[in-house]
Amino acid sequence: MNCPDKDIIKSIQENELSADYQAIRCLKKCYRQAVAVMGKLGGNQMADERDSAFNHAMAEFIIQVRKGKFELTGAAKICTYLTEIARRKWLEFSRKNKPAAPVPAPEPETDTNSELSDNIKAALELLSFSDRDILVAFYFYD
Repeated sequence: MNCPDKDIIKSIQENELSADYQAIRCLKKCYRQAVAVMGKLGGNQMADERDSAFNHAMAEFIIQVRKGKFELTGAAKICTYLTEIARRKWLEFSRKNKPAAPVPAPEPETDTNSELSDNIKAALELLSFSDRDILVAFYFYD
């Protein structure tokens, strides 16, 4: 089957098994473009997850065509549309599977109480009179 975008849409709208297979075969030709975009985004996902993101994109596209919510306009191409859906799915997978950032261990305190008190006094002296009064009232008085 030749794979112009309008023919793909017609095949999906026919809602016949053989037409669906032809449309899916044509949509699979967009796979390389979508995988290239997902590869540029990085992430730790394996090839299986890239396949899954692309398959989700194809399913979403087919559903939108069957519901009549997809209209091919201007110079837009189905491959570009599929690539964008796959990119969004890939980012969604990446966020879900992103390892949590390690929490840094607290720094050991080297300042003694007197050094800390001296540092606070020095910082307060750098402030204007009104700002200093506000901070002192807020932190030292109830």
